[in-house]
Amino acid sequence: MKYKDKGTELIPRGNAKAEGLFEQAASIESSYFDSHANSIVGERIFKKMRGGEPDMNKVAELRRDLAENLDVYENILSSQSYLGGNTFTLADLFHLPLGSLLVKCGEGELFESRPHVKQWWNKISTRQAWKTVQTMT
Repeated sequence: MKYKDKGTELIPRGNAKAEGLFEQAASIESSYFDSHANSIVGERIFKKMRGGEPDMNKVAELRRDLAENLDVYENILSSQSYLGGNTFTLADLFHLPLGSLLVKCGEGELFESRPHVKQWWNKISTRQAWKTVQTMT
């Protein structure tokens, strides 16, 4: 891997516990965040871009489901800094694109209303690399 020794190690290697925590966190993002966040963003942003109107009843249902899942995140993050332990990993990074769009479409309260989730979100969304990526769009 060309850039393996540069920057943040986003996928832990050589430590079974760290690898397991990373895999668990990546699975949590895929199963409990991505689908709900993607559907909310689809309704609130992309549907409008295609000339439609969002179904706010559907958004409310999706928001309730995602809120319940973020309550689990709150519990996880009450005892560790990041979803996969105490170091930033790709599992945290996975949340940035859709999480940023959630904030952009007015759903930032999902993060803001949970103190540990809020702290985690602020840490990951203000990383210099993410700020740089955002200037490219």
